[in-house]
Amino acid sequence: MNSSPLFLHQVLIPILPNFQAAGGGYYPFLKIYQSLQLVYTSGIYDPQGSRARKLCVTLEPALLLKGDIVVSVKQNGHTVTSHHCSPSSSTSPVSFSL
Repeated sequence: MNSSPLFLHQVLIPILPNFQAAGGGYYPFLKIYQSLQLVYTSGIYDPQGSRARKLCVTLEPALLLKGDIVVSVKQNGHTVTSHHCSPSSSTSPVSFSL
């Protein structure tokens, strides 16, 4: 585990599930945890209006995080996907995919 803090600037979800076929639509939101403590909850996003099949969430200001990080994408309170991150020591930008 890297004890040096990192700044999280963006979360990119490259492929959005197509829940429109089920009639309910897809309104995702993010929850970010550091060492099992909730540190960020996003607003609810409505990607239905665009044809884009990805979602990019920019965090302003960037979150200062270190240690174990969990990014969870939720839909109507249910987890759609969750990714656990333990960044290693690095001087280059770190990228995690969901």
